[in-house]
Amino acid sequence: MVDSDDDSWDLVTCFCMKPFAGRAMIECNTCSTWIHLSCAKVRRSHVPETYVCQGCRDAHGTGDARRSHRSRSGPRRHLLD
Repeated sequence: MVDSDDDSWDLVTCFCMKPFAGRAMIECNTCSTWIHLSCAKVRRSHVPETYVCQGCRDAHGTGDARRSHRSRSGPRRHLLD
């Protein structure tokens, strides 16, 4: 049974604009925003010690950590060349 006096159940912090509602969440270490694990694309079995949300990564220029930072070996070729 859910305690109806518990305001945290209906608290919205995640960028998806849906409430906590008992779903697992993770806190951004930069902005302290709580985000649902599913919205953060974090598995329960792989919760990191520190987490920085996509908004903070974009704002601080760190980009998506999953992208490769390898440089290209040559200039890009255009299809119309």
